[in-house]
This record gives sequence, structure tokens and C-alpha cells, in this order.
Amino acid sequence: MTKQHHYDRHNFRGRQKNHSEWFYGSLLWYNPIRDPQICQKNENGGSNNFIVSPETIGRCTGLKDMNEVWIYEGDIIKAWGNTLSEIKSAVVYENGSFGYKDNITFYAFSEYDFENNIVDFVDVVGNVYDNPELLEVR
Repeated sequence: MTKQHHYDRHNFRGRQKNHSEWFYGSLLWYNPIRDPQICQKNENGGSNNFIVSPETIGRCTGLKDMNEVWIYEGDIIKAWGNTLSEIKSAVVYENGSFGYKDNITFYAFSEYDFENNIVDFVDVVGNVYDNPELLEVR
């Protein structure tokens, strides 16, 4: 399981280029010609910068799922709607809001979710980079 961290509105994650390791921290992207980096704090109170693949960068939503795991853009979640039917979807940022989609509708996380910092009807089950098969229709 991913190491947990303190939430910061500037918190991002990205997967290291040519590897499967994820890094969490501030996004450093000074120049579109250069590779983006994640500045991650270390145990000694300092920090290290890691080059990450641009397509894997996702911002933390500021919310935790039912298991208190931070939810990021690109995470795959299982959510239960008003009818208690299960929806499996990727977390996206659309029209100024974080949320998820079924085949037709975008469901934005609500003000209530953000006030409580936890979404008790959502379970993070993977992400679109490491587990794309979770979104495949069977």
C-alpha cells in the first residue's frame, strides 16, 4: 500500500520515468522542454527531486476514501450511487471540480465531502497507470 502523507493543496504524485515507483510532493515543472519532477520530503527533514513521467502526474483531491486513503486524479474508484449500484471509474478534474464519470454523467465530489475530508461511499482500488484492466468492460 502507498505510504500516507500529510495533505497539502499543492500535493501531487507522479511515477518515476521507466520505473514503477511513485513519488508524492510538490510538482516542479519550470520548463515544458524539461521533464517534470516531484519534490518529496525525506526522513531527514530534507527533500529529493525525482523525474516523473508527465502523463502520470495527478493532483491530490484533498479527500480520503472509506479506508482513509488519499484520492488522486487518475485513481480508479468503486463508488456506490443513490441506488446503491456500483460504479467503477477514474477520478478526473473537469469543469473546476474533482469527480468521476460513468458512461454518461460526471459526478462531482460535493462541498459536504470536502468539509468532512472523507468520502465514505468511495473505495480506491487502483489507478489508471498501474491497473488499467480494472476499467475494462467484461
